[in-house]
Amino acid sequence: MQTVVETPKTDWQPVLAMALMQGAIVLCWIVYRMYIPDLLGQFGFPKDSSVIILAIEGFLAVLIEPLFGSLSDRQKTLWGLKGPFVTIGVLLSAGLLFVLPSIVLLGNPDSIRWLFVALVILWAMAMAMFRSPMLARLGEFACQRDWPYAASVLTLVGTLAGTLALPASKQIVKGLGAGPAFAISSIILLLSATLLNRSQTTQVRLPAITADDLQPAARNLFLVALTGSTITMGVILTQQLIGLVGRAQTPMLMTLFLVVQLVTVLPIGLAAKRWGNLQIMLGGLIVLAIGFSMLILPGFHAVAVLLLGVGMSCVGVGTIPFALSMVPLSRGGLGIGFYFGGASLAGALFNVFMSVSRQLPLIPGWAVGLVSLAIAMVALWIGRSMVVKQDPLIPNL
Repeated sequence: MQTVVETPKTDWQPVLAMALMQGAIVLCWIVYRMYIPDLLGQFGFPKDSSVIILAIEGFLAVLIEPLFGSLSDRQKTLWGLKGPFVTIGVLLSAGLLFVLPSIVLLGNPDSIRWLFVALVILWAMAMAMFRSPMLARLGEFACQRDWPYAASVLTLVGTLAGTLALPASKQIVKGLGAGPAFAISSIILLLSATLLNRSQTTQVRLPAITADDLQPAARNLFLVALTGSTITMGVILTQQLIGLVGRAQTPMLMTLFLVVQLVTVLPIGLAAKRWGNLQIMLGGLIVLAIGFSMLILPGFHAVAVLLLGVGMSCVGVGTIPFALSMVPLSRGGLGIGFYFGGASLAGALFNVFMSVSRQLPLIPGWAVGLVSLAIAMVALWIGRSMVVKQDPLIPNL
């Protein structure tokens, strides 16, 4: 496969702008999931119908993420962003965030209620449309040795935005009302995308896509998708089990879980830069599995959550660099798309299960989570020998 000469140094200004955009994406999803059950309820749908809609959105994203990631690899920019897909996706997502709460004011005829559902699904499709093309640009803005640390900055901002899902923050967001909360999220998304656009310097000249690049090894893409689905299933079940094992302590445990990630993610990013991204990811998955196993032991919940927070930071820092390293740099959008496509599949399958069972059983959930983490370890171990060399001067990640 043709060697790619990487970016000689990291351009941190657009990396920081990407981090803000990543935080905006997390914010939009948190607000959406916080209000969508109530909005559906105002149209006469059962509140648990939101789980079914989330499952549909997840299955659609399985196709959308790799599709638009791949298309973005072949397109260059109209406004500086990679392909028109980021621009179109952001504008469509932001516009629909303004529109969705307003539809409730039109009443509850059947035509309106199903229009609302259609627009909700369209919004999720628009969000999936631009995430992979946007994140793939990390491979252009940052040199390969800096990928883990740059990814840790993105993870830090995303985790900060994730604190809005904590009970205390949730009360504040819910107090705003759907209209203001959706509008604020929309504005932040638009501002972050504008900042990313303006922060870009002269574009990195990536090599032309060769015949080999057009068809990256199927086994690499399969491993990327498998890693995305198994890690995501492990993360979902980790968060669910924290709520199951310590119901009275859930706010405290979830706060501890996020605080540990906030404190450790940047140092872990530096460690991954020095010792190798895949090594840190594998170590993080082992720590996650240990913490996950300890969750069901009475009296060890706090220790388990500490380990889970550290493990989550290791995994969060590594996911984007791993996906980028498994494909040629000119096909970064496809690699990122396959990772998030696999992640979306795991989320969709979990929501299908929850729509049927409505309650996650503790021991079966624990077993599935542990198996998922074990499969992710195996996939990463196999992937160590399949990393695509982006620069002969840089050792394998």
